[in-house]
Amino acid sequence: MKFGCCIQKIQDLSLVKEAGYDFFEFSGTVVASMEERDFLHFAELAQEIGLPCIGFNSYCNGTPVIVGDRFSPQNISAYAQKVCKRGALLGAAAIHIGSPAARRLPPSYPHELAVQQCLQFLQITADIAKEYGLQVRFEALNDHCSDFVNSIEEAVQLVQGSSLEQGGLVLDFFHIQVMGEPFSQVEAALPYLCHVHISTCGPHWERGYPQEQDRDTYTQIFSWLKRHGYTQTVSIEADTFTYEDAKKSLSLLREIDQKSDFSMDPVSKSKPPVQLVVCTAPRRGNCGLHP
Repeated sequence: MKFGCCIQKIQDLSLVKEAGYDFFEFSGTVVASMEERDFLHFAELAQEIGLPCIGFNSYCNGTPVIVGDRFSPQNISAYAQKVCKRGALLGAAAIHIGSPAARRLPPSYPHELAVQQCLQFLQITADIAKEYGLQVRFEALNDHCSDFVNSIEEAVQLVQGSSLEQGGLVLDFFHIQVMGEPFSQVEAALPYLCHVHISTCGPHWERGYPQEQDRDTYTQIFSWLKRHGYTQTVSIEADTFTYEDAKKSLSLLREIDQKSDFSMDPVSKSKPPVQLVVCTAPRRGNCGLHP
């Protein structure tokens, strides 16, 4: 497998390279907020460092919305034009759309309307992304941070209902573990799987870097992925980049990747092997710091 690191600060890019990662994944929200001069400096720096950009996580932070009363095709199109153009300049392959702040709804909001809005959002974004050679990849989020598409089943149904010619799904095992979805349910995403996000889950939904105590968890996850033919890209999506944790985590994950047995059955009838501590955060918790 190839391993990458999600970051939000330009100054962390050289450290990701130094830590030994194969690629980096950058915040779409941060890229969209940059002044043109600052972005061009970032693009030049990325080229000098020589670390590939696989794409963007944290695509948008509530503007534009994916669903809801403020839904605006014009805003969606304008935002996608800006982000996709900059993604192409960075050599990115895809935009990964989780964006919990853009998927929050009041209790009475019509579900079918939200589905149609999301499909339109994906189509507009994918059409523009295609012009720049990028794919669009959608992601299910846990229900502590988002009100829309909280299960793998719902995410698969959306992709199946869309007319996307390219792209598919990101499997984020942080959200899968929080939702307690069994591997047997996650299997439905495999035909559409394009990329994987991972991180640990803290007591207040904080996302961190896998370490030695998490070895068994990621051995089973990697074995499950390999057993189903997935050996491509995996990004660690922690809330805050810390060099030492990132470096140790990469060493651990590479060791697990080399030793994991693709024929191993990771107890597919049970929930993913993560014992989450009870969350004491409010219902609308951090869901990580990524918007």
